[in-house]
Amino acid sequence: MVNTTLIENYPGFKSITGTDLSLAMKDQVESLGVKIVQSDVLSYDLHGEIKSLRTYMGLIQTKTVILALGASNR
Repeated sequence: MVNTTLIENYPGFKSITGTDLSLAMKDQVESLGVKIVQSDVLSYDLHGEIKSLRTYMGLIQTKTVILALGASNR
């Protein structure tokens, strides 16, 4: 999305650049108190109410994990 010059007809926007849309989405979730952590995961345990992720930044324990596994341009 960041590499997209122009996105048209996205809900709420007549047209917007991919970079601006990404930043708007990030700003929205951060305004709701979501902490965004970007790090490689070394190991994980997703069982139970509290999930544990061991990363290069240390141990992270949380109720919710969103996996963003990356993508490649087509």
